[in-house]
Amino acid sequence: MRIGNVEKELLKKALLDGRLTGMARARRAERDALERLQSKGLMHEAGGIWFPTGAAQELMS
Repeated sequence: MRIGNVEKELLKKALLDGRLTGMARARRAERDALERLQSKGLMHEAGGIWFPTGAAQELMS
């Protein structure tokens, strides 16, 4: 699966922190990247907090 640089950086941060918060005010590129990651099954959102999926952990390891 191919992902772009913005997506890769967001995944790295999410995997290190276990989640991403404050993304409501994120740059448009980051919001778009999160939506692309969500559509690929690599991130999911709950209550405004983004979490990496198991597939994201496998991809980045």
